[in-house]
Amino acid sequence: MKQLLWWGLLILPWFLLLFFDKNRIKRFFPVLLLSIVLNSILYQLAEKLNWFFVKENLPFLTDITPTVYGMFAVGTLLIFYFNYGKFWLYFIVNLLFDIFQSYVVTPFYGKLGLFERQEMNGFESLLIMTLMALIFYLYQKWQDTVMLKSE
Repeated sequence: MKQLLWWGLLILPWFLLLFFDKNRIKRFFPVLLLSIVLNSILYQLAEKLNWFFVKENLPFLTDITPTVYGMFAVGTLLIFYFNYGKFWLYFIVNLLFDIFQSYVVTPFYGKLGLFERQEMNGFESLLIMTLMALIFYLYQKWQDTVMLKSE
């Protein structure tokens, strides 16, 4: 059951992208890649600083949950797809998703025995995700200026 959940959270979100405008998906794809890189770094820091621990994982992953490459990455892209250009809307929508992740999803993973918080509480997790959301937004603004200059 746990493996099925992890596989689903890795693969299924990518199918959502089939239903959206390809050009807009391409526009926001670099921020999706940045989210994967920053989250990978975050998970490596978490291991070293004992913030949290992935208890059960897919066979080819170590201390990074499959959500980094699936649900979180695609979710980041979709938040941009629907809210980019309206900063406060983006910020509020992202904050609501981050609150849900910190206080509902992560504890649920803990109850399933997939994930365990150690030295990081839900509020600290929320702060880091919010900071990352701001970094993503600034990156996309920069990306837009680079792309406009190159065209």
